[in-house]
Parts: sequence; C-alpha cells; structure tokens
Amino acid sequence: KSQAEALRLAKKKLREANKNATTLSLDVISEKHLDAGMTVELKKFGWFDGKYIITQVTHSQNGKSLQIRRCLEGY
Repeated sequence: KSQAEALRLAKKKLREANKNATTLSLDVISEKHLDAGMTVELKKFGWFDGKYIITQVTHSQNGKSLQIRRCLEGY
C-alpha cells in the first residue's frame, strides 16, 4: 500500500531467503548439553568460522549429529 511497507516486506523476504544460505552437518563428541535453538561459535574452520544456530540434534552412542545454519547479522 505504501513504499515503506513494500520495503519492509522486501527486507523480510530477503532475510528468509538468506537464512539458509550457509548450513552444515557436523558429527561431534561433546559432554556439553546441546539442543536445537542454541548457538555455537565455530573457530579454525576457515571460511566457515562464525556464529551458528543449531537447527537439529540427533543423539547416538558415538556422539551427536548437528544440523546448523549461520546466524544472520546486520538486519
């Protein structure tokens, strides 16, 4: 209805599109409690260094399998 509303909607759609731009699957051995929704910081992973949010955790006898996505910044 207005240019401001159109801009707000465009930013929202861009954020949704960018949300899953960088996703990783990791198998980890950790004594720390990890749940979906928690954030983790990756270091010494080169280009993948940064803050990630856990989207899924699967537990097994060998450790944990994590699905993570990079946290969006600057919105």
